Amino acid sequence: MSTRNGEPTRAVVLGGGGLVGIAWQSGLLTGLREAGLDLADADVILGTSAGSMVGALAASRTDFAAGQARMAAVAELVGPERLAAGFKNFMTAVWQVDLLNDPEKGLREVARAAEGSDTIDEQAYLGVYEAFAGLPWPKAYHCTAVDAETGELVVWGPESGVPLQNAVASSCAVPMIYPTVTLKGRRYIDGGLANHLNPAAAPETDRMIAISSVPLGVEVPGMPPAMGKNADRELAAVGKTRWLATVEPMGRKEEGRMVNAMDPQAAPEAYDLGLRQAEVELERLTAVWTGQRPSA
Repeated sequence: MSTRNGEPTRAVVLGGGGLVGIAWQSGLLTGLREAGLDLADADVILGTSAGSMVGALAASRTDFAAGQARMAAVAELVGPERLAAGFKNFMTAVWQVDLLNDPEKGLREVARAAEGSDTIDEQAYLGVYEAFAGLPWPKAYHCTAVDAETGELVVWGPESGVPLQNAVASSCAVPMIYPTVTLKGRRYIDGGLANHLNPAAAPETDRMIAISSVPLGVEVPGMPPAMGKNADRELAAVGKTRWLATVEPMGRKEEGRMVNAMDPQAAPEAYDLGLRQAEVELERLTAVWTGQRPSA
């Protein structure tokens, strides 16, 4: 395992989940920080889609209120009706491809299906992420995106040479809702389409806390199975080599439901849930963070 000055290294992985996921994760990290556990101190912060926004805010020490402002900006730019329609069209397209056995081919097909979709233009979309404009790339931060032409997962990091603002935007670029993002002459879409968490994409560390906005280990009605199965498979592999703790929204697994992740009206409730859940998770996550093996 890698070490930093003789101390074990730690990673935080933040998964996709749309506007609702941004709110829940922001509430959770805020509650943990206020209770004395600041996950922004991680050696590695890896974000996918919604988690890329939250991870960038944490890594750059930017107030999580900027994430809430982003949700308001999205709702104003896109409009609730187009958000809902785009989300429905996106889910339909993802259900029609094989993201479990041949994810790269499936992702290419989704990207092609999204061509010509009624979305805001790229420059307007990039403006949603203006909180990161001109900021230096945080050393710990990485985020995922998918090359729209090849279907390959890419990981943007400090060495990538791309602006932080554009990298986060590419990770969140859900097809049929948002436009593709152009970086280095290539087009990129959301990094969480085939795997909502991408834990294996994080650089090697001794400990990992994986924060998932959707239930783990179960098939969620309405969510394409590949998104969860690919994440579960990678988490199982990661758990064999390091200390691992996972967090998912309280009650969601028991309810067995898929929420409309792009519903801005659901965001305040999700943020409050994250704050409350921080109290529940504090002891278990602190045990992992400080090197005590957590109970099952």
